[in-house]
Amino acid sequence: MVFLAGFALAVNAGPVAAGLALFMIGIGFALVPALQARLMAVAGHAQSLAAAMNHSAFNLSNAIGAWMGGMAISAGYGWPSTGFVGSALAAAGLMVMVLSTLLPWLCAGAKSSEAAGSRPPRAGFSSYQKQGTH
Repeated sequence: MVFLAGFALAVNAGPVAAGLALFMIGIGFALVPALQARLMAVAGHAQSLAAAMNHSAFNLSNAIGAWMGGMAISAGYGWPSTGFVGSALAAAGLMVMVLSTLLPWLCAGAKSSEAAGSRPPRAGFSSYQKQGTH
C-alpha cells in the first residue's frame, strides 16, 4: 500500500524516483510464494481447487485494478492517481484478509456457550504438518 501511494508521489519527483517506486512495488511479488504456501497449508484435501481459486482471484484483482485506475484517469485525475487507487484497493484487500483470519475466532466466540474456553485450531503450517501431508 505504501509503495503504491509512494508511486503516485514519486511520479512528479522524476523518473529515478518513479523507477525506484516501481522496483519496490515489484518486490511485493516476492510475497506470492508465501501466500501460496499458506493457502496449501489451510486447503486440506482441496488444494487443486484452492490453487485455482487463488489464480482466479489474482486475475479478478488485476481486472478490477485496471478498471478503477482507468476510471480515475478518465475522471481527469491523471496517471499519478493510479497509485492512490492501487493503495486503496490494497487496503481493502488487507481488510478482507484480516477479517478472514479473524473469522474462526469470531465464530468460536459465538459458540463459547457450548464449549467454554475452547479455541479453534490455528490454520497454519503446524496443523498442516500434523495431517501427514507435505
